[in-house]
Amino acid sequence: MGVTYKELARTLAYRFAPRHFAALGIQVTSGDVLHWYKRVSDTTYRLIKLMNPRDTSLRDVLSAQQFDDLLTRMAEPAAQILAERNQDRLDTCCRLLVEASYRHLPEDVRLRYQGNIAIDATKTPIRGRRNSASKLGSRSNPDPLAGRYTREGSHGSEGAGTDEAAYELETAVMIWNKPGENSLFPSLSTEISYHDPGRHVGHAANLTQRHKKLGFDRFTAIVDRAYNYETIENFHLPMARLGVDLVFDYRAEDLGFQTHFENLILVDGSWYVNWMPKMLIEASRKVADTENARDEAEITIYKMDHPTRRKGPSIEDVQSTVKALADSKAALPNLQQNIDAREPYRMIPKGRRDADGFQRFTYPPLDKMLAQPRVVPTQTSVTIPPSLPINEEVASGKQSGRKSRTDPSAESHSKRQPIK
Repeated sequence: MGVTYKELARTLAYRFAPRHFAALGIQVTSGDVLHWYKRVSDTTYRLIKLMNPRDTSLRDVLSAQQFDDLLTRMAEPAAQILAERNQDRLDTCCRLLVEASYRHLPEDVRLRYQGNIAIDATKTPIRGRRNSASKLGSRSNPDPLAGRYTREGSHGSEGAGTDEAAYELETAVMIWNKPGENSLFPSLSTEISYHDPGRHVGHAANLTQRHKKLGFDRFTAIVDRAYNYETIENFHLPMARLGVDLVFDYRAEDLGFQTHFENLILVDGSWYVNWMPKMLIEASRKVADTENARDEAEITIYKMDHPTRRKGPSIEDVQSTVKALADSKAALPNLQQNIDAREPYRMIPKGRRDADGFQRFTYPPLDKMLAQPRVVPTQTSVTIPPSLPINEEVASGKQSGRKSRTDPSAESHSKRQPIK
């Protein structure tokens, strides 16, 4: 931050002309670098005071008693109201600053962008030592409320020795409309939020809701593995109700069959008819296993080609590795063909999700499929609820997942569409 202050001070002292000061509404225009440094610093701290949701000075490391006193003050009703107001101010300020980059794009560039985003949380390091994992006791960092970041899992930590003092910056970033469209528009952040490491609850859905208000209707959001196991209520349902199509990065053990609904199966996050051949269902898991075997084989060969003082692979290991590498390279094209062969069995989405997150799909044409169903479906479409499984009665189609008729959705409609 000191470097930023110095650069701003030098800009105001040496680079600004009277018209620049007038444009910014700065009335006093004389002063040296030290003068402007102090003015920039004082202004920044006044702004922070107006928007700081946490009543901390960030100048001293608190003792156990000081930290306890801080927590007591923060728990008072008046302090909580003030913190909520300031948090709203801070969020609004950050959001407007980020959105301004998008809004100031030339109109023809903005019109090329269809709204797809990638959501990710990134470590924002804090200077100083990490605080104790205990919620009580003396602090080790000038920010007594700073969290502990770990690389593993959701990034929140309970006390590993490799933890770092940090917050997480969560962003929604513009991505291509289609693969390869890397020159139509820049990849700008459109929304932003901060939170403690691992505290993702609600942030991604809120980011997406604000992004949608920029003028986008239906779009795709890509998320990393940290979001795979978010609770349905806090992530999947809100995103479904926003009409957003999610793209997840599954672990190898999560690939393949995932759940079912009536005569449909969910495979790798997409809906297919349940008579799709087993070898097509299992293809993605086998691709992941084969790629892992290939990677391990390449590591073994690298160790053989780059010997160290440590014991390297044996002749038998190298021979089996060479064979495994050849087998994996031969198998991957066929496995990829099996994944491509799923397409005729994929359900076809119709229209948008409704206000409750339900999505209607139509069955793909039977004449495009090599495998045929034992019993031909008696309907042309099926509507799938936003979360599965609700219970086995719903999953099997014996009971609707919708609200009862005494509490209907604003956009409720028939669960099935019969053949005409």
